[in-house]
Amino acid sequence: MEAFVTYRRSLPSVPAEEGQPTDLALADFGRFVDFLASSRESGCCLTGNEPTLHPDFPELVALARRKRIDPLVETSGIVLDEVAGFLVAERVSVSLRLYHPRFYDPEQRSRLLALAGELGRQEAPLCVVVEASESEDDYAWVGEFLGRVPCRQVVLRTLPALDAAGRRQFAAWASEVAPSFLAAGGAAVLDCGLQACAFTDADYGKLARHGIRLQECMPRLGVDTALRVYHCREMVPFAGAPLAAFKTVPQVRDYFYRRHNELQWDYRFFPECPPCPSLRFANCQGPCMGIKARRLAADVNRLKEVVAADGAIEPLVDLGRALYELSNFGEAEQVLAEARRLEPARGDVHLLLARALAALDRLNEADEEYHKASRLLAGGERILLEWAHLLNGRGKTIRAKRVEEEVRLMIRDRDRGKQD
Repeated sequence: MEAFVTYRRSLPSVPAEEGQPTDLALADFGRFVDFLASSRESGCCLTGNEPTLHPDFPELVALARRKRIDPLVETSGIVLDEVAGFLVAERVSVSLRLYHPRFYDPEQRSRLLALAGELGRQEAPLCVVVEASESEDDYAWVGEFLGRVPCRQVVLRTLPALDAAGRRQFAAWASEVAPSFLAAGGAAVLDCGLQACAFTDADYGKLARHGIRLQECMPRLGVDTALRVYHCREMVPFAGAPLAAFKTVPQVRDYFYRRHNELQWDYRFFPECPPCPSLRFANCQGPCMGIKARRLAADVNRLKEVVAADGAIEPLVDLGRALYELSNFGEAEQVLAEARRLEPARGDVHLLLARALAALDRLNEADEEYHKASRLLAGGERILLEWAHLLNGRGKTIRAKRVEEEVRLMIRDRDRGKQD
């Protein structure tokens, strides 16, 4: 897992996240590494807009090491002199984010190259993360940088702001240079923001022959500065449940497989995706989760205006569903409670409200809504099985068994009714 430890930034013009609190408290970071240690994890990543600007940065590294958790720091490389000395002296593993030269002034560029040179000569191999953000960019500067800095691994990452044309340009460049980097003894990784549709068949085939394949959209877990879990780096603004709600890392991973399942397969904002061959043959799950979530958030704002204008039930239900999908459980609960008041017999509203209440850990209220939904909707036993599975996941095994027994009785009564 990773920890997004601070929203402070060293490169003001680079795309960055905003949030509060600004820094992850040292005590909360201690809880995070305790959580990793109890899950028998061996490492973690310290990230952020610029993690080395955290006021307790050396203490974060030391605390992780005391718990036998090996910290990897993902940094822009624009760091204070004392931090640069600390990284080198303490042999901290570093992943260096590399942006287009326009984001640096000449002094920053020189400092970046000096630090990268020092880190590249250490025993721990330096990883460079190439960040593609603008369609008009060329990438000759990456080759120039790698020619001056010893580097063993390159991660090719696209930011959500990069449009389809920019992704195709970046993919073409990657397929051209990656094989030569591999031949020189390095390793290349395509980050999950690139989809198969960005590549021509020839370019993708060239990469595949060298063992480079696209990564599927999977949870790459982290916690934000409020110690809330998020699905992956692009989903930091949509962090949801508190880390304290989980006992192990696998539980967090399983939570996100279920929590964002609908969002992963949501193509409402991408009409070009459903007919795309990549969707059927390359296990493509469409543009990255961060793009979808941001567009869904814009749709939430639109729905709020519609609801405020006429108060119709359908936009209200759509708003509650979208808020739930974005993990805004408290606001979703308020909206869905109003929808329930307007139409008490709508089973889909009761089901959505039950899920929101369960996410808020209000299990007694959720139980009532799940049972109402099971009576109002066809296939009510499946709804109660969902509730039983959720209770099992929360460690409520006795309560879950009672619900499972209800399901067995429902199925038995249904089958008897068919026979009669």
